[in-house]
Amino acid sequence: DEMIKISRILLCLNLMAITLLVGSGYASTFPHAESSVKGSPVYRFWSENFKHQFLTISEKEKNNLIINDKNWRYDGIAYYAHPTATVGTTPLYRFWSSVFKGHFYTTSEVEKERTEQNPEWRYEGVAYYVYKKGDAPADTVPVYRLWSDKNHFGGHFYTTFVAEQNALSASGNYRIEGIAFHGYANPLMCKKAGTMMQPYQDSWTGGPPFDDYKQGILEYHETTEKHHNIVMFFSAWENAGGMYGFGTPGQDYKAGWLANQIYEAGATPMITWAPRNGAGGVDQPDYSLDNISNGMYDSYIRQYARDVKHWGKPVILRIGHEMNVDFFPWSCPKNDFKPEKFVQAFRHIRTIFREENVSNAYFMWSPNYASPPAIVGTPCSDLAQLYPGDEYVDYIGVSAYNWGSDLSKGPGWRDLSSALEGFLNQMATEHPDKPVIIAEFGTVKDDEPTATIVEWIRTAFHYLATRGTVAAFVYFDDFAYHNSSAADFRVTRGHDWDNFPVDSQITDAYKDAIRAYCK
Repeated sequence: DEMIKISRILLCLNLMAITLLVGSGYASTFPHAESSVKGSPVYRFWSENFKHQFLTISEKEKNNLIINDKNWRYDGIAYYAHPTATVGTTPLYRFWSSVFKGHFYTTSEVEKERTEQNPEWRYEGVAYYVYKKGDAPADTVPVYRLWSDKNHFGGHFYTTFVAEQNALSASGNYRIEGIAFHGYANPLMCKKAGTMMQPYQDSWTGGPPFDDYKQGILEYHETTEKHHNIVMFFSAWENAGGMYGFGTPGQDYKAGWLANQIYEAGATPMITWAPRNGAGGVDQPDYSLDNISNGMYDSYIRQYARDVKHWGKPVILRIGHEMNVDFFPWSCPKNDFKPEKFVQAFRHIRTIFREENVSNAYFMWSPNYASPPAIVGTPCSDLAQLYPGDEYVDYIGVSAYNWGSDLSKGPGWRDLSSALEGFLNQMATEHPDKPVIIAEFGTVKDDEPTATIVEWIRTAFHYLATRGTVAAFVYFDDFAYHNSSAADFRVTRGHDWDNFPVDSQITDAYKDAIRAYCK
């Protein structure tokens, strides 16, 4: 059922659960973006040292912990609640234990009285006001409570997300206690928003990543004032350190570690999984499509599939992207490329994942919106010949950039609608049941006036809003190739470009555009 696939992949979450539309087990956890904010944000922290969670509605407490107490990690906005009593709300009582180094929250008068009598707990007052189960407005979401009596995970845990609740229960560390109360979903969430955030060069060339990848994602949400629900990064099959696998979340800097960082930051990982050595050039005969189809990399692919399955959370795999251009080892005319060879290699990879019974990986076929002049009119530019088949593809992706004056990459300055209209119409005709994700898009600055860039962003999102078949987008908020000497597509400063500021008018234009688009 296609709606189930959509529900499971375009995952909208605040912290650790993923969802999109209706029709799947994740659907009940999806909090739709509101046009007006109700209540105030409740900030969520986690202490790895104490194995406890902390929730506060106080901006002062939040800032104090972030700045002054390294025992606590800020995990973003959990939900919204009322700082003072309003009609229909009930107080949420807060307790602190210096013995357990943790807090306890309850709306129950019975639990409050019992806890007050326990010398290990100190009553701190009303944390904020929420809604009791059974008396909550229809536009609220349940907050689930779990309990752990493990020595290293003592205490309660609160989450609005079914997927997170289930994952914690399955870990064996927590027991589900049910719905504790109701609050409002985070209105900053946008189910269709995505961004590209490359973890330095680790997953591509083998260089060092940055350790605060998750924090970088959370900061991006705050900078743009919207929660982006897809975070994409590029990952080569091989880099200077050898074959680059998915690994496990515990293996620092492997793709699985990065995917888990994205998941914990409240987003869905999209891995642009490139069959090449990221530290090498374009001519890589070892990575010919024939070699992939003939089994040369089967052991690597199979282990990757097993690791993805073991991780267990949804991930989008974007394989051999932009095959209809001429600057990748898997693209035309490199390494004896032929459209049928690309199709065979794509199918071969997907077949291995099916043999391993991987149900949490979703495959994306993602060409460029058009081929460069050198191969236009050849079979390499015929998307119909390059398509692996509906049974092998879950999502159709597309790259669509305004490269401006770089005529080797495009036809000159153009808006997003002129780039995408033909492609989207073709996909709607040929593959009407396949949701489309704009997997990469953006505009160069090209020494144009800031007003020109602002207008490009505004019209791009206006156009996307008119195309109902577009399930999501991923804005390429970086320099091309993560290289500061290359084309600059950024709308924010980014996580590692402190010396390369972005005009605040451009950032504001993006915030305004995405705010309107995500209503």
